[in-house]
Amino acid sequence: MYLYNFWKEIEPLWTENPPKEIVSSPGEIVLESFVHRTIAKKYAPDLPAQGDYFQPVASLSEPTNITFRDVSPQVAYMNNFSLETCLLPSDENGMPSLSESAQACYEAACLFEYLTPVTKHNMNAKASPFEVFSSGGIEDIENPIIEDYGNNPINLRIYESQIIFFFAKYTECRFRGEKQIAVPENEFFRVMIDGITEYEKKGVCSNDFNKIICRNPELNDFICQLLAIESEPEQISAPAEQ
Repeated sequence: MYLYNFWKEIEPLWTENPPKEIVSSPGEIVLESFVHRTIAKKYAPDLPAQGDYFQPVASLSEPTNITFRDVSPQVAYMNNFSLETCLLPSDENGMPSLSESAQACYEAACLFEYLTPVTKHNMNAKASPFEVFSSGGIEDIENPIIEDYGNNPINLRIYESQIIFFFAKYTECRFRGEKQIAVPENEFFRVMIDGITEYEKKGVCSNDFNKIICRNPELNDFICQLLAIESEPEQISAPAEQ
């Protein structure tokens, strides 16, 4: 029943609506996703009275003329998915079991690929986790990832926070009931990247993939059902609480 527990843990991805996407205007350059009010005031003393976080924006025609837009709702939304620590399985010495954790992230990458097209969620999943966390679209000059996110990095940051939350909660629920250890989010992030990269290499059409997924009957059966649902027009929602 760990998948049901996982559904409940990621319920905020379904129930909490993100702020409207900020689409950059043509010729507009976002200097940083966001800065705290104390930083913004150094460049613009006449900031609005309200707002804790602002996005510094300039134009290609006037790069030194900085304006600030209030992005406090966007930052508050991201903070809902921020995790100071993540739970990983621990080995017999009380240390994080990195191999088990990376395999859980491999499974999560597979589940993410099949789950997002058939569920009602609030993630702008136009790019895969691997695409988001590999090059960030910089190497793809003709179609950088940020182009799919209103050409504004804060929209991409929101999606990144959702992905990390998804993977962290999957790993936590996968080993719930076993010995676990809390690690900082940045340490979990490195393990997550290993799992995502491995999944990208092996894909779904390989013997390695079949061995890994088939070792987890609960996940295997669930994905098989998702494949059937994917062809149906009606989307599914998170399960009701028992």
